[in-house]
Amino acid sequence: MIYDKFISDVKKYHMLYPQEKVLLAVSGGPDSVALLLLFLKLKKKLKLDLLVVHINHNLRAGESNSDERFLRRLCKERNVDLYIKNIDVSLLAKKEKLSLEDAAREARYRTFEKVCKKYKIKKVALAHTKDDQAETYLMRLLRGAGLKGLSGIWPVRQHKELVLVRPLLGISKTEIIRFLKQKKQNYRTDSSNLKPDYLRNKIRLKTIPYLRKNFNPQLCDILSRQTDVLRQVYQYIQKEAELIYTRICTKSKKGVSINLVKFRELDTALAFEVLRLCLLGVKGHLKDISYDNLNALWQMSQNKAGSETVTLSDEIRGVREYSNLKILTNLKAKAGSKVRKNKPKLIKIPGSTEFKGLNCKICTKILKPKGKISSKNDSSVEYIDFDKIHGYLKLRTRIIKDKFKPLGLKNRKSLKNFLINLKIPVSQRDDIPLIIDDENIIWVAGFRISQDYKVNKDTCRVLRLKITYS
Repeated sequence: MIYDKFISDVKKYHMLYPQEKVLLAVSGGPDSVALLLLFLKLKKKLKLDLLVVHINHNLRAGESNSDERFLRRLCKERNVDLYIKNIDVSLLAKKEKLSLEDAAREARYRTFEKVCKKYKIKKVALAHTKDDQAETYLMRLLRGAGLKGLSGIWPVRQHKELVLVRPLLGISKTEIIRFLKQKKQNYRTDSSNLKPDYLRNKIRLKTIPYLRKNFNPQLCDILSRQTDVLRQVYQYIQKEAELIYTRICTKSKKGVSINLVKFRELDTALAFEVLRLCLLGVKGHLKDISYDNLNALWQMSQNKAGSETVTLSDEIRGVREYSNLKILTNLKAKAGSKVRKNKPKLIKIPGSTEFKGLNCKICTKILKPKGKISSKNDSSVEYIDFDKIHGYLKLRTRIIKDKFKPLGLKNRKSLKNFLINLKIPVSQRDDIPLIIDDENIIWVAGFRISQDYKVNKDTCRVLRLKITYS
């Protein structure tokens, strides 16, 4: 009976193909021992190449070593290759500031990746059962998971270069214990699973028995079907979101940019999934990404005035700039780079001066005024009254409380408001070259000169400014 269910799910989810290499994760507990026996039966039929991996976490005094000895005997008896990895999970947890649960999980997956790379294996089989599915669903429900989280443990999932398969998700713990008894096969019991120290253990030992007794004896079956339904719904939304992502999102080295005009037309469920894909594209994983993170980005996307920034983590930030929402990596600027940018650098008159920090060059030339001078058709060129310059001509980027009197205005205004009125994105403002003298901003390069330096009928010498970018 159990073998038929096992085979049914293998076929249903296309988990295995003939002559594949498969890594079996076996702890020594009933679930993973059953997984090994079922794979050994299937091995001849599909001509599978099996390798068992066992990870000794060194967390349970002598128990961990006894588990290892048990696996060595079992694999020798069954004539299957075994790879043992010893890891001090307590030390790893302290070193990387993780909980013991997270450190153990991290150790397992690192081992899977290392072993699979060494033996050229692409598929890893894990022994999660119907009971694990129910526990996971309730854990995520209590923590406030979204649709993806409530879809539970997936039968087949991609993890970096590996494919993880879980052919026991349709089989209960009770069925597994009965199967092992029929086969007269011993297994190990993890004593830490009998202590309600962690949320999963509390749900396994207290919540599920209570719900079974007082509400529905078929609880695990019900929750298993529930996760199947939610997974199908999520897969549909995910497929639609992937198509939309290619149409409205642009990926770069710094992150992902979303066209907000099109994004705001999306249904909320699709919008959230597009945001999730963007974060996945930037981070490479969705670890530590919560509903609150997604909601913060979505809320920001609905605002239309000005610019806005939200910090999601030490690694990621969201920036809304008018019609675009950017999800960017928080790349640390090189020490002192801002200082070097803002330190005024002298501009040669006449001549050309390069500014490597901004990848630009300023060329200057002194002219005699001849008729009406205009540069309306070329934003890279401007003309100013040379004799109105106070002191030296220099270049820098903006600083706090910069003031500027734009051409055509009588009074000075903050440079920040000037750039806001031009709808210059926040992320670009610190890279705009400012041509200054000892007293004022003369030219916000590429945009406008100062009213105080414009050429008029009394101008004797004209300074031509041209900016080019490399």
